[in-house]
Amino acid sequence: MPADSSNRFQSVLSACMEKFLQEKHACGYAYHEATRILRRLDDFLVQEGLTIQELPGSVARKWLAKKAHESAGTHQQRITVTRQFSRFLLRLGHSACVPDFTLATRNRSNFVPRMLTDGELRNFFGAVDALEPTARSPLRHLIMPEVFRLLYGCGFRVGEVLKLRVRDVDLNQGIVTVRQGKFRKDRLVPPALPLVNRLRKYAAHFEKRSPDAIFFPRPNGGPFSLRTVYTLFRQLLLQRGSGCQTSSSGDLPRACESFRDSALPSSYRRTFSRDYGSSGRSLWRRHPAEGRAMKPTDFSVHVTSFLTHYLAAQRNVSPNTIKAYRDVFTLLLRFCRDVQGIAPEKLRLEQIDVSLVEAFLDYLERERKSSPRTRNQRLAALHGFFRYVQAEEPTRMHQCQKILAIPLRRHTRPTVSYLSKEELAEILAQPDLRTPEGRRDAVLLSVLYDTGARVQELVDLSAGDVRLDPPAQIRLLGKGRKMRAVPLMANTVQLLRSHMQENHLDHPEQFDKPLFHNARHERLTRSGIRYILHKYVVLARSKCPSLNRTVSPHTLRHTKGMHLLQSGVSLDMIRDFLGHVDAKTTQIYARANLEMKRNALEKISEPSLVQTIPCWQQNKGLLDWLHSL
Repeated sequence: MPADSSNRFQSVLSACMEKFLQEKHACGYAYHEATRILRRLDDFLVQEGLTIQELPGSVARKWLAKKAHESAGTHQQRITVTRQFSRFLLRLGHSACVPDFTLATRNRSNFVPRMLTDGELRNFFGAVDALEPTARSPLRHLIMPEVFRLLYGCGFRVGEVLKLRVRDVDLNQGIVTVRQGKFRKDRLVPPALPLVNRLRKYAAHFEKRSPDAIFFPRPNGGPFSLRTVYTLFRQLLLQRGSGCQTSSSGDLPRACESFRDSALPSSYRRTFSRDYGSSGRSLWRRHPAEGRAMKPTDFSVHVTSFLTHYLAAQRNVSPNTIKAYRDVFTLLLRFCRDVQGIAPEKLRLEQIDVSLVEAFLDYLERERKSSPRTRNQRLAALHGFFRYVQAEEPTRMHQCQKILAIPLRRHTRPTVSYLSKEELAEILAQPDLRTPEGRRDAVLLSVLYDTGARVQELVDLSAGDVRLDPPAQIRLLGKGRKMRAVPLMANTVQLLRSHMQENHLDHPEQFDKPLFHNARHERLTRSGIRYILHKYVVLARSKCPSLNRTVSPHTLRHTKGMHLLQSGVSLDMIRDFLGHVDAKTTQIYARANLEMKRNALEKISEPSLVQTIPCWQQNKGLLDWLHSL
């Protein structure tokens, strides 16, 4: 859909707004209400005198301040459109503040659907049939009775009826084609024969018309507006005593109130659904948002419950854990669709047996080149799901236990990679302390090593998690949502104090801000931290050739654990410092520390007390005896 030429934005961001709408229209979104919100934003930016192509945080917050007359739903809609536009600006390379959803108040809907009674319907249609033509609308006595009967008889939306064109109403076949309905869906609707006959009589009042002409036209040939139909509907209900009460002055409620009222033409869809049951609902329910007639499979029900209720609500696992399970189900559904020929919406629990799971694991190794460790991770996720299923579906217990019996594959375990003190010092010396980015990176790498934090723990750090007063420490939220406090060394404390003062993070109102942020003032990602470390490892290789290997953020964690062990710290203390659940995990450092092994061997390298054993080849008597056997 091309961009509406009537937009004509005037602010400095007008070109960006036009491109934004073009992208939305190309994706199939009508975006009518959002376009109106963008026009208001455009006017606001002109009033604010914005002269550069960016959306500063101060301007965005002022624009999104809730108005006194604004409902929570309208405020939320403004925030949503502004968030989408801000992200679009960031993709174009402009600076923009992405507002947070927490700016909006919670929108608790108290909507109660209104369904008209049989008596109200008779009164209403009697009032519609008694309409008289007016100078502004000379054909309304012909058009409106058929419009409202289509709304009731077919469950149409108001906009769908008003946009009907002559080619869409096949009076010979008795079929009405709804084009570009909600979610850009088309559908065919067969009205009842009495309604088709009424439409034929209505069409006979017009001479031969173009197929593109509006079927229910205004005097200028265009379609009626939604407001015209809503206002007339409300007037007729009040006239017959079926609608809401008028105000004390006797005037009709304002247009905004009539749009919010439950007694609107949309209630025809609910009345139609009530009167015609499932056969009636199937005429207008033609897209997923309004519910397909297809019954969900048991697999889809359990997967949804497992991800959204069991993992998120009952076990309260982290979002990253849920994403890991989600990725496994995505791969399984693609495998069933592309290899097994089973559509995702038709996959049932009974079809997921041992043979299918084993075929899926082989597919991961053969086609996707997954390593044994990745294969085991996918299998462990399926094991977790089927442990949940066997409790929910006892009849499937045997099937689940057969899948749970599939063993993990053995694989070689690589030795722990860690840095020597010289290599670590060379990497930490690379950031350019003359630039803000270099100073941030120097603090980041120092904190990553000094705390032995996992990379996700570093990503989640906020300014309020740091305590610089004695005893200086930092709070880390680790695996299993376990919080631990890690002490900070004096040098790291000084670096952090300078970093927080430079970025204005030392004030209480900033404690929820990320400790380390990117150029867009958002939290760094795990990929971003890997990129920062890799950049300085490459620079350090020229002076330290031994760094010609892969160094990841987790390598710094291993380095900290190894240095603690070399300093004589017990494994139990290292376990608590690194946040390991089991001491067996910490023992990898004792097994991998070559320097400690070498020292231990040197301590027992004194001359052996065992007597020298003579070579058996020199013992002639023994040789003769052996040959005689």
